[in-house]
Amino acid sequence: MELITERIIEKEFTLVESIFGNLKNYHREIDYLGFGKFCDVYLLCEEKTNNKQIEILNHFNENYKEKLAEVDKIIIKKLNLTDSEKNEKIKNAMLYLDLISIPEKNPKYDLVVVCSKSYKSNYIFNKTISIRVEYKNGQIKSSEIKKNTIEDNY
Repeated sequence: MELITERIIEKEFTLVESIFGNLKNYHREIDYLGFGKFCDVYLLCEEKTNNKQIEILNHFNENYKEKLAEVDKIIIKKLNLTDSEKNEKIKNAMLYLDLISIPEKNPKYDLVVVCSKSYKSNYIFNKTISIRVEYKNGQIKSSEIKKNTIEDNY
């Protein structure tokens, strides 16, 4: 995985200005091998990204396999299923890394990771479980399985 620099952000990320307020988002799709095709990465800031955001992204990129293995375990633990067949399906389902968001200023967290798993709930339908994990200083502060992963965890 390449090291992200301010120059790479300026050249390879798309700048998306918010229609609400003065926030800006730098966006890029990154392929995290083994965790789905592409993940949307957002760096949220008022003017331009800062060194702390770049550090957080690079640290995640260096350690994503370990961090996502931890998220996978959290999903199984939080579901705590008594149905062993369903539990096996979820355990064996691929974990998708859907979104990474790194805000410039947030007192609660400095990194958000959204992941999902899909499995066959019966012979016809697939069911998707999504989890939002919030980190502060490299440590998980909260994790919640939820339908709306845009909302902060409680």
